[in-house]
Amino acid sequence: MAPYREDRVVTESEWIPLGLNVGSSIGFFAWTGDSKRLFFLGATDRPYSIFTVPFDPVTGKSIGQPALVINPEGSQHIVGDRALIGLTLIGDRLYFSIVDSHANIGIAEMETPVK
Repeated sequence: MAPYREDRVVTESEWIPLGLNVGSSIGFFAWTGDSKRLFFLGATDRPYSIFTVPFDPVTGKSIGQPALVINPEGSQHIVGDRALIGLTLIGDRLYFSIVDSHANIGIAEMETPVK
């Protein structure tokens, strides 16, 4: 995370590491309005799940460990990097893309038999 400075470019020494150790792939961040909680997608032993971590808005550092919020099960998967919506937090609602990859077989009666 990097602080914003209107009058200058921020140097790498000013960056604040998030320390979100929940797997190899992390992305799509959404902050709460008070900047006290961060939601993000993380991949652990399965496709993307949604995690959250509390933050101190003054120091910009996490004040706890990431906690699992949503872990899709079965045929459901959070779309992740292919999602146009990513994670969006509006008020007390978290919006995200999810797909359900159930397979199905359709059977149709033909008027004329296929030869």
